[in-house]
Amino acid sequence: AIDPHKRENVDNYTYQGESVQVAPVDVSSNPAGAVEASAFKGDTVKPAALSQTMAAAPKDSAVEDGKIEFVLVKKFMANQDQPEIQIDIKGPRASKMVHYDLTGKLLNVSQG
Repeated sequence: AIDPHKRENVDNYTYQGESVQVAPVDVSSNPAGAVEASAFKGDTVKPAALSQTMAAAPKDSAVEDGKIEFVLVKKFMANQDQPEIQIDIKGPRASKMVHYDLTGKLLNVSQG
């Protein structure tokens, strides 16, 4: 997330249960404007779509006994208009990354 009070600073927020961990992100290797180009408003991702994708991801991954390891919402390519939802699924024998668009439509499943 971009710090609204100091726009050149980016922080990573990790939510686990009731706790939130905040850590700075090193963006020094990015070209000028890259952080702003990859930014999007927090309300871009609708809670219903996030809930739907999280419910579907274990089945869509086809990972036996797969569980959600983490959820990431970001623009994966600099020229993307909208971010994607990536849900990483891990099981005892395999792991996969499941990508959805913001409506919850399955885009692809790849090796984790």
